[in-house]
Amino acid sequence: KDEKLEKEILESCEKVVVEKVSKKTIKQKSEEKKQQKQKEQSSWSIGLDSIREGVSSIGSATNNVLQSGYDKIGSIAFSSGPDSVYHGYEIITLQSKATPETTQKIVSTQQTDGSIKLNEHVTKQLDISSDNIKKTVQNYGVSNKLKDISQNAWETALNLRYMTISSQTQDQVDKYKVQSEKAKQYLINELKDEKLVNELLTTSDKIIIEQSVQKEKKDAVATVQQSTSTEKVHEIVSNQKDDGSLQLTETISKELETDSTDSLVSSVKSYFTTKDI
Repeated sequence: KDEKLEKEILESCEKVVVEKVSKKTIKQKSEEKKQQKQKEQSSWSIGLDSIREGVSSIGSATNNVLQSGYDKIGSIAFSSGPDSVYHGYEIITLQSKATPETTQKIVSTQQTDGSIKLNEHVTKQLDISSDNIKKTVQNYGVSNKLKDISQNAWETALNLRYMTISSQTQDQVDKYKVQSEKAKQYLINELKDEKLVNELLTTSDKIIIEQSVQKEKKDAVATVQQSTSTEKVHEIVSNQKDDGSLQLTETISKELETDSTDSLVSSVKSYFTTKDI
């Protein structure tokens, strides 16, 4: 009997569905990435038995680093709340979709002055292009000084920070240290204000992560739409009661990976702005 409350409940349910599907995607990508790395390591080990003893300590350290990364990804994927999804995307989406070849392609467009044109991979991953970059950054409450800087500066900053955030190892960061330093020097020369350069880079971090999150959430919605078959819809409505209510089906519970109706209700309520519900 309250249209405003009804709207809020439906919107909260939609957010929970997106969050649950997003977490499921994170876990799947985490496992896929882990298996891929293990397969690569296994391939490299073939034919290296003769020198393995001498480098065993190095190999052990490397495995520990990789496992630590997987543990961190897993803990984020299994934790609760929208922040876990937010940071999960930062780790999973950006790192898993970027390769050393991606970084090479980014730096290959670096100009003699140090600026870097917006890379196609970055454009696709962040839903930002040279045509809409200035409009997009305005949505993030940037300062007036940042609003006035050139498009080349924005493209360079986004490329620069994307390379750093998406790098999976320190070696990968170090490999392109010269190009990164050259890009940063370009920004210093262009903006003539190191404090503003730091503000630009920090803001670029925020834009990169949030744009990636939003894109993946759109993909999560598409996943739900594509996986919702006629049979699933029939199963849902077949459980409708005389008063119009619908029971949570086993299929939906599995899709959302929820333990119980109570836990799902609790998740929905966490999005409410009305506190006395």
